[in-house]
Amino acid sequence: DPDGTGPSLELLDPALDNGIGESWGVGQFYSPGVANDAIIPQNSGDGDIVINEIMYKPLREEERADNRGTYLEDGDDEFGEYVELINRGTATINLNGWSLGGGVRYTFTSDTFIAPDAYVVVCGDPEATSLRFDLDNAVGPFEGKLDNQGERIYLRDSDDRLVDVVRYNDRYPWPVAPDDQGVSLEGSEPSRDNS
Repeated sequence: DPDGTGPSLELLDPALDNGIGESWGVGQFYSPGVANDAIIPQNSGDGDIVINEIMYKPLREEERADNRGTYLEDGDDEFGEYVELINRGTATINLNGWSLGGGVRYTFTSDTFIAPDAYVVVCGDPEATSLRFDLDNAVGPFEGKLDNQGERIYLRDSDDRLVDVVRYNDRYPWPVAPDDQGVSLEGSEPSRDNS
């Protein structure tokens, strides 16, 4: 999403008409003076590892006390945010060197293997998320915070190639329950396009 916080907007081929939107794609991060290596966003998500679930606005209910007495406070629970990856392929993949970008940033800096049909949950607080959801596959912490109104999340492999990109939103045609009720945004079928 070329909005100042992610990769550039790059012409797919210098021979294409730069006045047509279809001639442009998601490019590299901070690459002035370097040959373009743009990727057409619609083609992302064709790989084995994809973003499968996003918890961008988890809710909490917490007992509070002040000079008026004890009361329950509802609100956004930043410690419950996560991005789930799934391996929809047939081989185990090592995520060492892979990274998430966008509103949250995380790089896998050690061997993290994801078996076929298995999941890895990247979160802001792995210990809290593991306890809350009874997980043994949480990693992190990521930097940043998921935007409650929506944003793009990028997944890059160890060669810095764009593997998947999801642009979620809190308005129709995206499901609105994750924004209103604090539930996660889940891909309906891992084999389908998640963008």
